[in-house]
Amino acid sequence: LTAFDDVALPPASAERIREMKTEIGYDEILTDLDSILSDCLIGAERIRDIVQNLRLFSRLDEAELKPVDLNEGIEATLRLLSMYYKSGRVRLLRDYGELPEVNCYAAQLNQVWMNLLVNAAQAIGEAEGEVRIKTHCVGENVIVSVSDTGAGIEPEHLKNIFDPFFTTKPVGEGTGLGLSISHGVIVRHGGAIVVDSTPTRGTTFTITIPVDAKPISTDLSEARA
Repeated sequence: LTAFDDVALPPASAERIREMKTEIGYDEILTDLDSILSDCLIGAERIRDIVQNLRLFSRLDEAELKPVDLNEGIEATLRLLSMYYKSGRVRLLRDYGELPEVNCYAAQLNQVWMNLLVNAAQAIGEAEGEVRIKTHCVGENVIVSVSDTGAGIEPEHLKNIFDPFFTTKPVGEGTGLGLSISHGVIVRHGGAIVVDSTPTRGTTFTITIPVDAKPISTDLSEARA
């Protein structure tokens, strides 16, 4: 429409252009143009970051067993969980140790971090609480623990916690497969996952993975068995 500002137009055409400018809020758009362009740029940068994080999380180009920085994978996972950890209600504490690269299937381990971190945030519910991630190395193994100050797990449920389709969440809020799949992934990598929980005080999942993992099977259901 600015192309017509300095052009002599028939009265009817000029009036129509004035009406169009009023309809679309032309003057307001010009006033806010810098802000609109800035918002568009910020939005584009956020989309770029999301795509990069998804690529890092999924590791679609790294289907083979290869050395990976587990701290980097955990951070990539956290960036995809802002809906749980950006509100300030759940305080996130990171205690990353210096780790050697671990020979692993990165996308599978990232799915484990996703399952544990979502469960930790959901265990806190609508209350305020804390989720702590700790990584360190002991001998030839890397240890990753995810702790929360949520509702905890009743003792009678602990023995079933890694069983397929077992869940303590309300109907519609969980499939009961997340921890079972996580268990299978860790076992496949020659590691172990254990849980320690106290009702009303919280839960800690501790994962041990050998630095030089040698997958037991390409079939996670076999590894789970």
